[in-house]
Amino acid sequence: ARQLHQTSSFGVFLDITADNILRTTVWIAAASTATPASSPILSVVACFVMCLEWTTMICTQVHAAQNNSHWKQARAGDPWIIRRFFANNFRTPLGVLGIYGLFAANLFAYGSFHPVFYDNIPLFDVFKYLAYLGRLVSMVIELWFCLSYASFALEQETAANQTR
Repeated sequence: ARQLHQTSSFGVFLDITADNILRTTVWIAAASTATPASSPILSVVACFVMCLEWTTMICTQVHAAQNNSHWKQARAGDPWIIRRFFANNFRTPLGVLGIYGLFAANLFAYGSFHPVFYDNIPLFDVFKYLAYLGRLVSMVIELWFCLSYASFALEQETAANQTR
């Protein structure tokens, strides 16, 4: 759609929603197939990550709508890690690592409990821990977006209350 210049607000929403549904489904699958010993930990991690992803989606989309902008735009005033993450459309080492972690951490968590994956993927543990590191990077970015929106919303509320 981007290459054909056929983007829309609904398309952006649909793309992000589809990505979140896919990642949520894999996190649920990973948590539900975990071994009994690791199941509680993975369930908590999966729940936290899923909640953070959906909350981030809501925060970024509402903030963008309130500012009449795209959520990926206007990164100049953001902290350096956010700017590096988004630079060149995620085509930086930090951006690639973060996006890899965003989409692969749940797959490797799932694969950790299935020998067909960990026995047959060369360097499985290396790729898994890189995915976990990337997911941690993405989590920092997501937390920043959520806190940034919360701050924005509080400022808006304060300003509205002062004019009353």
